[in-house]
Amino acid sequence: MNVIDVTPRPAAISTVVRFLQSPLMSILGVLFILTALKWGTLLFVVHQYETVIITRFGKIVRTITAPGLKIKLP
Repeated sequence: MNVIDVTPRPAAISTVVRFLQSPLMSILGVLFILTALKWGTLLFVVHQYETVIITRFGKIVRTITAPGLKIKLP
């Protein structure tokens, strides 16, 4: 059973709703999610009691002992 919404809306709201449901906004939403996931893998936290060793292909690139929010580059 299909339900059709027949609630009257002002023209401006209908235009905004149509724009938000457009393919362009879908693509921008996917790009935003992928960017957020990428930043989530680049950032990490070093606690006061930790020492972090950054490796690349099994070789030590650098060590971090200062606490705080850090970034690792690919």
